[in-house]
Amino acid sequence: MPGPPAGRSPGSGVDSPGVRRTFLGTITGGRQLSAGPLGRAAGSNTISIHPGHEEPLWRAALTPGATRYLFVSRALALFASIIGIPLLPFWVLGFGQWYVREWVQRFSCTLTPERLRVQQGVFVRSQSDIPLDRITDLRLYHGPLMRLLGVLRLNVKNAGQGAAQSEGNLIGIVDSPGFRDAVLRRRDLVAARAEVAPFHEQVLDLLNQILATLKDHGSPSSR
Repeated sequence: MPGPPAGRSPGSGVDSPGVRRTFLGTITGGRQLSAGPLGRAAGSNTISIHPGHEEPLWRAALTPGATRYLFVSRALALFASIIGIPLLPFWVLGFGQWYVREWVQRFSCTLTPERLRVQQGVFVRSQSDIPLDRITDLRLYHGPLMRLLGVLRLNVKNAGQGAAQSEGNLIGIVDSPGFRDAVLRRRDLVAARAEVAPFHEQVLDLLNQILATLKDHGSPSSR
């Protein structure tokens, strides 16, 4: 009896991680991203913590709906503009598929113990390296088109000069609520560690003073 098609889990009808099937074709790229926290046991909702290391804790992957949303939203934007209408056939007949494929290939979103690193864009590349203790909020949005295609938009806000600033939008991440919760938990841990550090320094200074006093009283010249 023939086995299941390549890239699908037996009996599930769902593509295995790393293979993204869309109406634009199968997009695998040369690099596959883990759709979840690295080193997390099955069924566990915790992420491993490695203080002092910048090893990735979670590499975000994109859902198939993200590619569809990118293609359709750009087509609608062209249709809605006078200048874009003549370009719409080029987008639909080939350029759009190429653009979406390149966008997916170049997308990267990684949570490390200290930072959130995001790279995206095709012609204009944006790269953000956001310290976790600077992140003020992560909000989930889903407009009508997003609901239709089954994707969520994650808006990252960080502490700017005097007010929170938007650092960008992450559209169509696998398990967006889980990724959001993981980032916020790690942010709170980093913030708590930063608050405890001054107290530890004070205790260490006090112990050094006590040790110096004991040495002075124990030296022959003090007798």
